[in-house]
Amino acid sequence: MKVLKIILIILGALIGLFIIITLLLPSKSHVERTVTINAPINVVYNMFANLKNWERWDYWQELDTNQKREYSKPPVGKGAYYTWSSTNKDVGKGKLTITEAKSPSYLKMELGFGDNKMGSGEVFLSEKDGKTTAKWTMDSDLHFLWKWFGLMMDAMVGPFFEKGLDKMKSYCEKYVNGKYTIEFIDTPEQTILFVKDSSGMKPAEIGAKLGKAYGEIAGFMKKNNVGFAGNPVAITLNDWDGKSWIFNAGMPVAVKYVKTEGRIQLGGIPSGKTIKSVYTGPYEASMPAYEEIMKFITYFKFEIRDKSWEAYPNNPKNTTKDKLITEIYFPVY
Repeated sequence: MKVLKIILIILGALIGLFIIITLLLPSKSHVERTVTINAPINVVYNMFANLKNWERWDYWQELDTNQKREYSKPPVGKGAYYTWSSTNKDVGKGKLTITEAKSPSYLKMELGFGDNKMGSGEVFLSEKDGKTTAKWTMDSDLHFLWKWFGLMMDAMVGPFFEKGLDKMKSYCEKYVNGKYTIEFIDTPEQTILFVKDSSGMKPAEIGAKLGKAYGEIAGFMKKNNVGFAGNPVAITLNDWDGKSWIFNAGMPVAVKYVKTEGRIQLGGIPSGKTIKSVYTGPYEASMPAYEEIMKFITYFKFEIRDKSWEAYPNNPKNTTKDKLITEIYFPVY
C-alpha cells in the first residue's frame, strides 16, 4: 500500500506539474513567412484574392490532388470562400473564407478544419521598384492541450507557407505584364442616362453616333437640370465580330431617377469587382489593350460577369489623337 501511495503521489504531482506548465504555455500561436516577388502588387494580390488561383500554388492541394473543392460565387474578395474534402486523413475537410479585402495590399482569412476554427490568416503586400513583398501570417487561439501543439505550429505550418509562397512566386513572375496598367477595383453603383445605338466599325461612323447620343443626353440634362457625375461612357452590348458595334452611350448623373423621353433611358454601370485598364492613343488602335486585359483575365482565372464598358476622360474635339485616354472596364468574378 505504501508503494502504491507513493506512486499515486508522484503521479498526482506529475499531473499537477503538467497542468501548471500547460497553463503557463502561450495561449496563442503565430506563423509568418515572407517572400519578395518580381511582379507588380496587383498581380500578386490577384493570386491571393481569387481563391481559384490557390489550386495553382497552395501546397495543401498537392497533398491530395483529387480532393473536392467548391467555391463561392464570386470566388474573389470579401466574403469569398472555398471548401475542401478529402479521404486523405492528412487533408480532411475544411473551409477558408476571406473576411476582409483591401485591394491591392491586404487580405484577412478564417481557416477551419471540420467543425473547428483553426485560426485566422493575414496577407500584407507592399511594392517597391516593381517588386512586391508578400507577408503571409496565421494566428490561432489555443485552449489547454492545444497549447502543446502551439509549440510545434511554426514547424508544422511554416513549411506549407514556404512551399506555397515559392510556387506562387513562380506563377506571378511567369505573367509578363504589357505596356498597359491593369488594376483590380471595386466599382460603385452609378446611375447613367443612356441612348442605345449601333454602328459599323469605321472610326468616323462610331464617332458620329457617339457624338449624337452624347449631345442628346447633354441637352436633356440641361433642360431638366440634371448634374453630371462622371465621364461619358459606352457599354458594349454585343460580342465582338469586327463588323458592328451595339452599345449604350451614357452619361453618369447625380440623380437616382428622372423621367426620360425619346431615345433617352435611365440605367446604370455594372458595380462590383472589376478589371480596369487605361489606354492612351487613337481610339481605333485600342485593341492591344483589350488583348492584354483578356490575357490577364484568363491567366488569373477570372470570369466575366457582365458587359464591358469604356469611359472617356478627355474630349476628342480638343485633344490630339495620341493623347486620347480610354478607360476600359470588365466586371468579373
